[in-house]
Amino acid sequence: KYILNIKNNKTMSQQQTSTRGTAAKRRRQGCINAVTQGAMMGSIIGGLFGAVMGLWQAVKIPEASSFERVKVTGRTAILLGAMFSGIMGVSGLLHCEEDEMKMERNRREYCKNIGY
Repeated sequence: KYILNIKNNKTMSQQQTSTRGTAAKRRRQGCINAVTQGAMMGSIIGGLFGAVMGLWQAVKIPEASSFERVKVTGRTAILLGAMFSGIMGVSGLLHCEEDEMKMERNRREYCKNIGY
C-alpha cells in the first residue's frame, strides 16, 4: 500500500500530506492577497471620491482660510478612503470563502464519482 520514494525517503502518504499542506498555504495566501487587493482598491477609490467631496465642501465654506480648506479636503479623503477600504477588504474575504466552498464541493463530488 505504501510506496517508498528513495529520493527524499518519504512514503507516498507522507508526500500527499505535505502536498495538501502546501495547497492549503497557497489558498490561504490567495485569501490574504484577495483581502489586501480589495482593501487597496477601496482606499484608492474612496480616497479619490473623498478628495472630490472634500474639495466641494471646502469651496462651500464661506470665509475659510486655505489651510482650513486643505484640512477639510484631506480629512474627507482619509475618512472615505478608510471606509471604502474596509468594505472592499471584507468583500474580498467573502469572495475568497465562496471560492473555497466551491472547491470543497467540487472535491467531494469528484471523490464520490470515483468511489473514493
